[in-house]
Amino acid sequence: MTTQALPVITRAALGLALIGALAVPAVAQSSLTTEVPVERMRWIADRDGVLDVPWGTVLPSLSLAVGLGVSYANDPLTIYRSSGEGRERVAAPVSDRTGAELVAALGVSDFLEFGVSMPMILQQSSNAGGLMLPTTSAAAVGDLRVNGKLGLLRQRQFGFDLAAMISVGFPTATSDTYVGEKAPVAEPGVAISRRFTDAWRATASFGYRARERKTSLVLIVDDELVASVGVGFRLAAVKGPGIELGTTVSAATAAGDAFGSFDRNYVEWKLGGAFSPMPSISVIGGGGLGLAQGFGTPDWRVFAGARFTLSVSDLLSGGGGGDEVEVPELELAKVGTISAAEVKPEATDDDGDGFVGDKDICPNQAETVNGYLDADGCPDQLPDRDGDGRLDPQDTCPDAAEDLDGFADDDGCPELDNDGDGVVDTDDRCPLVAGVAAVAGCPDPDRDGDTVVDRLDNCPDEPGTVDNAGCKAKQLVRLTGDKIEILDAVYFRTDKADIRSKSFKLLDNVAKVLASHPTLSVRVEGHTDDQGNDAHNLDLSQRRAQSVVAYLVKKGIAAERLTAQGFGETAPIADNKSNKGRAANRRVVFAITSGNDGAVIPDPAATPAPATQPTQAP
Repeated sequence: MTTQALPVITRAALGLALIGALAVPAVAQSSLTTEVPVERMRWIADRDGVLDVPWGTVLPSLSLAVGLGVSYANDPLTIYRSSGEGRERVAAPVSDRTGAELVAALGVSDFLEFGVSMPMILQQSSNAGGLMLPTTSAAAVGDLRVNGKLGLLRQRQFGFDLAAMISVGFPTATSDTYVGEKAPVAEPGVAISRRFTDAWRATASFGYRARERKTSLVLIVDDELVASVGVGFRLAAVKGPGIELGTTVSAATAAGDAFGSFDRNYVEWKLGGAFSPMPSISVIGGGGLGLAQGFGTPDWRVFAGARFTLSVSDLLSGGGGGDEVEVPELELAKVGTISAAEVKPEATDDDGDGFVGDKDICPNQAETVNGYLDADGCPDQLPDRDGDGRLDPQDTCPDAAEDLDGFADDDGCPELDNDGDGVVDTDDRCPLVAGVAAVAGCPDPDRDGDTVVDRLDNCPDEPGTVDNAGCKAKQLVRLTGDKIEILDAVYFRTDKADIRSKSFKLLDNVAKVLASHPTLSVRVEGHTDDQGNDAHNLDLSQRRAQSVVAYLVKKGIAAERLTAQGFGETAPIADNKSNKGRAANRRVVFAITSGNDGAVIPDPAATPAPATQPTQAP
């Protein structure tokens, strides 16, 4: 049996090898290798990666990530007939393929991660187009890969994240038809990433795929240079849904002939989105288009998958988040130009006082240099150098204007601190009554006389002790200048906004303090650590803050005195690298927004002004 010889070029390197199959007897196909995996898309366990492109960090210590992805690729391996009018597709050794990949990774330390990947073929078919092509298997297991990742640099210190990677594949495929290799494959590489704003981030990876050289008629399958780039945009940063849009471009080419042979070049563009219904789970979906004609490049593909991340801190608290977001500093430069029409002729000094142009308010009258308003170019007398309405001969302070504040205004001198309490009048809410700086110059009262001033006294009308914040009973909270400090945490159910009953006593204490200080207004803040999805963390912290506000309202606190605000992971107070630090960052804060200066402002009508100016003690 013979076949007609046809000039053929291929969309895929393996397809190019089939040129000989069209021109020689069928036995020549014994030299046609099929022990090369067609699937180019690789799923990652990396929770911070953009679609299929890894991020330049490793999983936190003792964190486990597991993922499963499914992909359908259309015509990843085809054969074309070449003619003067172009190329005509005549066959597809792999016309349809549905594959899956199971991935897992474990953070063994804060800078080291290990993982495994197992690709699978769920279904594939071919379109022989009348040619004698190898039979494709319906389902098979691919080559097991063992992966390692070493964190090298972090963005918070160096401006970007950088990690070294290694992947080693072993020939475990259960089929030899475009599923796996026949020898081990090693792929070292690096990943470099950066978050630019709360919305934008980007990552890229570069590697070298070292494989056993294979020849299939005129095709050479050998070492490759591989690269991928991804960009993500978080819609929640612009008040959109909690989805991150991602786009990636992946490419591979022969290491010894980079971009020299079209049939050995792979380029694919993908677009998709990632959504985290809860901190530990990320769901991914999207599609892609082939941009080259090399081995493994499909016409198009669709994909979907999920990743699950579990850590010790997740088990203990249900908190979560991604890496901190660092916004880059911006430098602004202003460059101006002046046209010839804007250049004014040189000014003259007609009155000879040394002032010219716009600096001389009186260009035809010379300035009288007498130490008073000598910079305006106008003549003047010397009645009142400081301009306070008091002539200099009668002005005790002729060069310092009287402040005319109703206190000792007849000496011509400014009194910066009328009541002598050390708080200057411009900052003193009680400028005629001595007070303390802590309450803006007003008296700091202690109604119950227990030595704890009212603004710091949990029980301002009941004498108590300093150790108990001015109360008789032991307190779980304390008033400070800017917040109600809680001495224990507010506990919630894992990944929910439901308050645990063991926190009711603490919140009851907060409500009692608010009831004793009716002028206080408070912002209830919710905060999380950096484990899990950013958008979910922000939403969870907001709901938890609202739950606390609702509890306080039920305890009789007016709703208009309370506001709820979730900050997610954006305001850490400790290092998220450790379990202790992450636990500290998961917190509720009661920030005082108004009403806690404790100042007693005397009625001006009832408080007579001092008869004489206070003098400073020697």
